[in-house]
Amino acid sequence: MKYILLLTFTFVSWFIHATPLHNIQLKELQGGTSVSLAQLQGAKPLYVKMWASWCSPCMQQMPKLQQHYQDFGDKLAFVAVNIDLNDDAQAINKVVERFQLGMTIAQDEHKQLATQVGLQGTPLHLLFNRQGQLVYRSHQSDEQLAQALTALANAEPLPTKMLRENNPSPTKLPLADAVLFSATWCESYWQERKADTARQCQASRERVNKLAEQGKKVVVVVSNLWTTPADVQVFAQQFHPSIDIIIDNGGQLFKAYQIKALPHLLHRNTHAAQ
Repeated sequence: MKYILLLTFTFVSWFIHATPLHNIQLKELQGGTSVSLAQLQGAKPLYVKMWASWCSPCMQQMPKLQQHYQDFGDKLAFVAVNIDLNDDAQAINKVVERFQLGMTIAQDEHKQLATQVGLQGTPLHLLFNRQGQLVYRSHQSDEQLAQALTALANAEPLPTKMLRENNPSPTKLPLADAVLFSATWCESYWQERKADTARQCQASRERVNKLAEQGKKVVVVVSNLWTTPADVQVFAQQFHPSIDIIIDNGGQLFKAYQIKALPHLLHRNTHAAQ
């Protein structure tokens, strides 16, 4: 019988205040070298924007990001961090060229930043003070963000916030014949933006349904990005009743199995030993 796991209840809360940035490694687009957020920050406050090239709100906010960089780039370090999901250097470079972005561009290659901040969706704006403490978090590029940037630029103190606001999920998959990594919006949102990927999502869904009909044990791991429990309930109706749906609430499974593109299907011999 199908069941949906909200992977939060088996772990204690992991509320992190003022976590240092030194251990969060990113890949710089220019040169492809690994660098820590602390290195990118230097001695300045830090502005991080997390984004994806296929995320419409992210693209809508890019002109404002570049404007903020021009206004505050002398007093704050800026890093535009691509979340590295169904993106590549070519797509990222197109965005950089389209909006003439002047700040550092990096990829969250190993999902370290996403899991540390409990990423739930993009765009996400994060502001850190000189001590590496989170002082601002929002999905909106609005007047409040501008005010926070001004405060940091003027060395005004801002209250620190929790680095993440949800619980981590397990880093091991349950034993199954097949595990599908997908998203509730994999077919619908990408239908117009990444049609080939949307078709692959549909094909993978149909494939695991056939496996389940044959008596195979199948698990579907759903990305937590842009997803509510209600979304998952609707999504689950598209699958065979025997298939278990897991919401990767903390992004730990995507990180542990280095999922960089959806859909992604693993068979038992490719994941049981991890």
